[in-house]
Amino acid sequence: NNDDDDNDNEDGEEDNDDDGDETYGADGDMEVDEDDKATILNMLMGEVLRHYREENGRGPDTLELLEIRAAIANRIEVEVPE
Repeated sequence: NNDDDDNDNEDGEEDNDDDGDETYGADGDMEVDEDDKATILNMLMGEVLRHYREENGRGPDTLELLEIRAAIANRIEVEVPE
């Protein structure tokens, strides 16, 4: 018998953050706050830009960069200044 089962989430994985800040929408999906979305956007941008450079031998120009950022932001539903 494992006493740590009290910290297991629905998938049986241990959930130890105990910060209680998880919120869920009506559809059951976890809601992510804007700071977390901005962090996700930055991580995705880094990966997309790395891939872009590998594919094109250069980084994107300003217009391409803005289009890429807008597309990713739209996809993850984060607002970015234009």
